[in-house]
Amino acid sequence: MKKKLLVASMILALFSGGLWGVFSLNEHFLLLWNANRFIVTTAPSLSEKLVTISYKAALWEKKYPRIIDSRSEWEKYMTVFSHDTRESIPNEYGENDFLIEYGKASLSFRHFKTNRRHQHTYRLHFFEKKGNIYVKVRIEGKDPMEFEQRMELWYIN
Repeated sequence: MKKKLLVASMILALFSGGLWGVFSLNEHFLLLWNANRFIVTTAPSLSEKLVTISYKAALWEKKYPRIIDSRSEWEKYMTVFSHDTRESIPNEYGENDFLIEYGKASLSFRHFKTNRRHQHTYRLHFFEKKGNIYVKVRIEGKDPMEFEQRMELWYIN
C-alpha cells in the first residue's frame, strides 16, 4: 500500500513539475499560447467600466504620439480591453502603441519589445490626484517599463 502511494505521489509531482515547466517556458521561449495580459485596477472613487485600452503595432512609424488628437489616428487602434471586451494583445516585436482612455481622458504610450516571444503583464492603476485622472503603468516581463502620467482630456467635435 505504501509503495502505491509513493508511486502515485511521484507521478503527481512529475506531472505538476512538467505543467509548471510548460507554463514557465511558454512565457519566455515556446510561445504555445499568448500569455500577454492586462490587469486593471482603479481607486475606489473611479470605475473600471470607464477604462478602454487600444493597441496598434507601429513597427516603422517615426512619430511618438503622447495625445491622440484626431479621429483618424484613433481609428487605427484595436480595442483590447474595455468593460465588455477582453482581447489578447498580439505578439509583435518593435514599437507597440497603446491608447488608454478613462471616460474623456486619454493617454498614449509606446512599449518597445525586442523579441516577439517576450510575454508581458501590463498592470494599470487609475487614480485621482488634485482633480485629475492619473494612470500608473507597470509592465512586467523581459522588456519592463514603469511610469505614472496624468491623462489629458480630449474632445471630438
